[in-house]
Amino acid sequence: MNKSQLDANTYGVGELITQRKLFAVPEHQRSYSWTTEQVDQLLTDVSDAFTKDAAEYFIGLIVLRGPIEGTWQILDGQQRLATTTMVYSAIREWLRARGLNDDARQIETEFIGVRQLGGQFTARLHLNTDNREVFERYVNSSAPIEDMRRAAQQLPKNSSSRNLLEAAAFARTWIESFCNQRSSGTIEQARILFALASYLEKRVQVVCVDVTSEIDAFVLFEALNDRGLELSALDLVKNHIYSRISSANEDAIRYSWESMSSKIEGQDADDFLKVFWTSRFGIVQKANLFPRIRGEYANEAGAETLAMELADAAEKLERIDDYEHPAWNNFSPCARDYLKQLNLIGSKQVRPAILSAMSRLADKEFEPFLATLVVLLVRYQIIGRLRTGVLEKHMGSLAQKLWDRTISSANAAWTHLLPIIPNDEDFSASFSRHIERKGSRLAYLFSGLEHAYVNAANISSSELGCFGDRLSSAVVIDWILPPTAPTAQAVSGEIENTDRLLGNVVLLEETLYKQARGLSPSEKSSQIYSHSSLNLTREVSARWPVWNTDTIKDRTNVLAKLAVLAWPLAKGK
Repeated sequence: MNKSQLDANTYGVGELITQRKLFAVPEHQRSYSWTTEQVDQLLTDVSDAFTKDAAEYFIGLIVLRGPIEGTWQILDGQQRLATTTMVYSAIREWLRARGLNDDARQIETEFIGVRQLGGQFTARLHLNTDNREVFERYVNSSAPIEDMRRAAQQLPKNSSSRNLLEAAAFARTWIESFCNQRSSGTIEQARILFALASYLEKRVQVVCVDVTSEIDAFVLFEALNDRGLELSALDLVKNHIYSRISSANEDAIRYSWESMSSKIEGQDADDFLKVFWTSRFGIVQKANLFPRIRGEYANEAGAETLAMELADAAEKLERIDDYEHPAWNNFSPCARDYLKQLNLIGSKQVRPAILSAMSRLADKEFEPFLATLVVLLVRYQIIGRLRTGVLEKHMGSLAQKLWDRTISSANAAWTHLLPIIPNDEDFSASFSRHIERKGSRLAYLFSGLEHAYVNAANISSSELGCFGDRLSSAVVIDWILPPTAPTAQAVSGEIENTDRLLGNVVLLEETLYKQARGLSPSEKSSQIYSHSSLNLTREVSARWPVWNTDTIKDRTNVLAKLAVLAWPLAKGK
């Protein structure tokens, strides 16, 4: 930190707010993110310290830059300062609701707003664009708690502004509870609140570090991270990018960063970063993410490239998660159907490879590539239940080879993955032992089996999509013989409960399913299944009129042979 200045002092958090007067969250800083659980934990800890009359209670680090035109830029500590302001706002509203307007006004002018020359009232804390209007309307200004809750319900779950509103509403209810637990009289409750406000002002303490530039802050963050301070890899990546870009490119970089942030909101940021890195350079442990990225995108040009590539990756991952995204309109219905299957199967290990393929494979190769992944995941993950570490290793290697164009076709991708794809004999054997507890996967598997049966028998069916996609949403699962609760052995794949094998399952139209309730297996077979439009369901009625453990095993083996056709080894070629 040559030619820079860094100064650290300890303040009561309320004292810091009062003395520094005006604060702002820079636009490129992340938005408010605390949940009510985190707010509850902070307030519980403060309450415990207050009750014990602890001389001081430390709540963390605040990093400020400035002042710039009279306002301190918050580089770290937004969550604590915003939440503290919410608490003071809740105290103000409690006092105002009980007619203690002079006291409420004092709380407001000391901790929430400041009177400028000429009498103008200015909020002390301004958040970034994402949160500014909500914070001003519901925290800095007075608003009924019902309005806050109603506004929160209209926002997407896990969105920053919803988190903010729920946290502010929680602070209101917490203050009410805090008072009620300590006294039943308004005057005594007010006295306790004054004491709490004073405790926040002087004895709930922070270490405030003043820096003269963001570069100093970024170096500080990285140093603290090396010493055990929990910062996400994406936080450090942001610090890395903004410490290297020039002011001329700052707007473009900020746009890319905010675009990326909005698309991954509500997700694990470091999971996203890991997918991004793996899609280009192969697998990496989360602990090594930031050092690897910092080394690969070291200088100013690299930092600018990184910001744009992160935004592009976030946009592509959004498409991967939404098979109905308009971007897929130029692809075949089968490609969209394979995407839906992959989302239903739910393997995050394949996401880096799909991300690479979207940038590197020709459009005509993309559909057979997705088909390869479907076959792999059904054989390896759903039915085989083989090691996820091996799958992650091979998918990371595939993603890297796709990115560097060592692999440039679906057939080459298939060849790369073939060593870990179970062969027909192993797949059929695993299928005959498989116990599936997820209803969505059962519907998916039987949709695939029905599709294979139709193709093998050359039966025309307008109801089937590329892989029975529409079929799986139009029918329900029916257990022919009511299954017993799975045992630990059954869940692990050993045959303990024969009645939980796949042979004891059929797909059935909802109207027929309602008619089948309460009937015995033989009654369902003769009266219900024979009327189904689904071939595998009708086959039960024609082939196995008597139902017992032996017929369950027999039908399971029949389905296991059909599964080889439904998810064939030739699929990826």
